[in-house]
Amino acid sequence: MSIAVGRTIKRLRQEKGVTQEELSEFLRVSCQAVSKWENDVAMPDIALLPEIAVFFGVTIDSLFALERQDLFRRIEKIYNNHGKIKSDEFEYAKKVLMQMTEDNPKDAEAYLHLKCLHYFYARQLKEKSIEYAQKGLEISPFEKNLHFGDIGSGAWRFWGNDEEKKYYGEFIKKYPEWSNGYCYLATAYLDNWEIEKATEVINQGLSLAKSNGTLEMLLGDIEIMRGNKEKAVQIWDKILKDNICDDTSILGDLGERFINNGREETGIMLYNKSHEVDTNNLSGLFSLAFYYDGKGDEEKAIIAWERIIYATEHHSKIDTEDKEKYNTWHRDMLNALRERQKNKNMQK
Repeated sequence: MSIAVGRTIKRLRQEKGVTQEELSEFLRVSCQAVSKWENDVAMPDIALLPEIAVFFGVTIDSLFALERQDLFRRIEKIYNNHGKIKSDEFEYAKKVLMQMTEDNPKDAEAYLHLKCLHYFYARQLKEKSIEYAQKGLEISPFEKNLHFGDIGSGAWRFWGNDEEKKYYGEFIKKYPEWSNGYCYLATAYLDNWEIEKATEVINQGLSLAKSNGTLEMLLGDIEIMRGNKEKAVQIWDKILKDNICDDTSILGDLGERFINNGREETGIMLYNKSHEVDTNNLSGLFSLAFYYDGKGDEEKAIIAWERIIYATEHHSKIDTEDKEKYNTWHRDMLNALRERQKNKNMQK
């Protein structure tokens, strides 16, 4: 910390008419620490900057105007710590940067550091999440919610493609009887457009499983990637005909594929069926709501949102408090559609 900043703290303290002891008591530090700051022997911990600014009734930016770059360098050191960002350091750095953006909403440099801080911290949390998932899979290898393709709603694929291929390549060797392992490995290959390897994995899985609708569905995806739309639709039709939709989630996934390839009625039927089979599964209703909204059919979109609200109210796995929270957003969507429909009717 430069002499200028030490003098700033000392000047503000004297202007406020308080002693070093009073300042140290407010900040919960020793009087000697305050003395060291004012004499440029040491610098306040980054976590104290917002409290110092509050105490003197000034902004962090103005308090450390001459030290912005030094402050940013300290924050950079926090988020460039190779995956070892401490939670309290993250909160402190975030607090300082957020105060800067409140003081100056156009402070692009502060936003840049906020972006970097959150990015590296999120990456660190992601790596920790993977570590815990792998430990869980060692205990319960067939628990679908522990698998990286099925975390949460089943849409969060969040680790690197090469790591996925390596992990599931070993997984299917260890558990060759579990067909979903082949689904995960094949999907990792398809994400990288390694079509032949994906096909080999799918066929291997199908040779061991009596039936697996997801593996069959992925064969259709491969035909789409090869430009064979008609053959893909034939494969998906066969899944329906053979009744191998072994998971309610596949109904919605198939529905999306039919809609994207010109079979809208079939897709809509599958979205509805996914909810009929499992009333706790709302993904099909959401897909219907957004599909009709995108088509500009407010009337049917409104019906879909009304069904979502009803299904949420009667959901057996959602707490009452969460039901109301979710339905607040659902009603906002519903009301926005009704307003849009009203405006359209007025323009006719």
